Amino acid sequence: MLFPPMLLKSLHRILFACGLILGVLLVADDRLHDPYGICAHISRGELSIAEDEIHRLDKIPLKWIRTDFDWAEIQHTLDDWNYSRLDTLLDIAQANDVQLLPILDYDVS
Repeated sequence: MLFPPMLLKSLHRILFACGLILGVLLVADDRLHDPYGICAHISRGELSIAEDEIHRLDKIPLKWIRTDFDWAEIQHTLDDWNYSRLDTLLDIAQANDVQLLPILDYDVS
C-alpha cells in the first residue's frame, strides 16, 4: 500500500473541504451575501404551485428557498434516475432570480 489508510482518509477530508470552499468562491456573488430565506416545501407534490409560491417572494425581500430534494423522487430504482421534477423547479427559481438551498434527503423506498 502506497499510503496508510488513515492518511488517505485525512487527505480525502482535506480535499473535500477545499473543494467546498473553492465551489463557494467560484459562485460567490451578491446573492450569497443575502442572509435571509424561507423554508418551503415546493419540490414534492407542491411542484404544481411552486411557480406561484416563488412569485410571492417578490413581495418580501427574500431570495433563498430551502427545500427538500427527496432521493426517492430522483432515483426510483437502482438504474432509474429522473431529474425532471427538480430541473423544472430549478428553471422556475432561476427565472425568478431565486436561489435554492436543496437538501438531498431520505432514502430510496
